[in-house]
Amino acid sequence: MKQIKLLGLEITLLFISTLANAMTVTITVDDKMQFSPKEVTVQAGDTIEFVNTDRFPHSMTADPTKAKNPASVVLPAGANPFDSGLLKQGQKFSTILTVAGNYQYFCTKHEAMGMTGKITVLQGFTEPAPPFACKLSYYLGDVKKEKELLSKVNDHLQVIQEPVEIEGTKAQFYIYSLGYYSSIYLNLLNGSTYLSGAEVASGKTFKLNVSSPPITGVKFLTVTCK
Repeated sequence: MKQIKLLGLEITLLFISTLANAMTVTITVDDKMQFSPKEVTVQAGDTIEFVNTDRFPHSMTADPTKAKNPASVVLPAGANPFDSGLLKQGQKFSTILTVAGNYQYFCTKHEAMGMTGKITVLQGFTEPAPPFACKLSYYLGDVKKEKELLSKVNDHLQVIQEPVEIEGTKAQFYIYSLGYYSSIYLNLLNGSTYLSGAEVASGKTFKLNVSSPPITGVKFLTVTCK
């Protein structure tokens, strides 16, 4: 558990190593005309970004139809092929890999030179949870106000409706669920203020508490989902 203070807001975050948002892994080209790093391991849902740092054009291709040697490409069953096309120095290409397994890609310009790379994708997720029924509550002065919220499933990230008006301030809530725990994130837009928080599920009900949000007159903001 860790206390942080952000623009005058004190919140408690429970950090769990597996509670990481999808990450971006960058692959470049080294001075030996090889992908660098040559082998990477990522989680399903992570983004692979290829940046051509070399003065020669290169591609990042995992498409059997574009390989002269079938052994240049390896794709897990059900995975879609990808191809950046030839990129000039400084150009970028990105793809999100959602199917677990082993991938091998190559450069179409330098396949004969053995310019290949490998990606291992780990399936760290369970099936997405069903939509959650959530309730937003807060106090305006001494008056308690409540709003019913319903989340919409979008893979493991659920968006709770459209941005919610809280006494003139827009707020957007998200749920991230892996089945064995769930977390709530709050994006609170109030000028330059941004707040995110998370809490681990306790049984089937979990909540996010923000005791002093930067909204005039509002205190003890709580989102409870189940």
